[in-house]
Amino acid sequence: MRLRVRHRGTEIDAAPGDVITIGSDPAATLTIVHPGVSRRHGRIAFVDGSWEYRDEGSTNGSFVEGVRVEATAIDGPVTVLMGHESQGEPIDLAPETPVPVGASEPGRLRRIEVALWVIAAAAVAGVIVAIAALVS
Repeated sequence: MRLRVRHRGTEIDAAPGDVITIGSDPAATLTIVHPGVSRRHGRIAFVDGSWEYRDEGSTNGSFVEGVRVEATAIDGPVTVLMGHESQGEPIDLAPETPVPVGASEPGRLRRIEVALWVIAAAAVAGVIVAIAALVS
């Protein structure tokens, strides 16, 4: 399961095994220059089959829905605010669920339904033409 990490126009696509470091340190995977963000503020990793955000002991904290967190599971879209509970730097995290093998991608089933209706309409039109030819 991949993870999409977004911050103010920057986007990172992470795969299990990747570790995303976040902070004001230029060596961080995602560098954020902001007075409320510590050099090594947080990190994201795939742990025991799911994504996890962990605060790395930052001075000003990490917040999810106004609550300071040390760690949080990323089992759906979540925004982590870094440095302040309501006005911190937002990091948007969204796990991408893989499409199971054999499952149709969005829109494919609808295109198949339309194609079948077109085929059925053509067949009906052909039958009508054949009957009209027999009758006349």
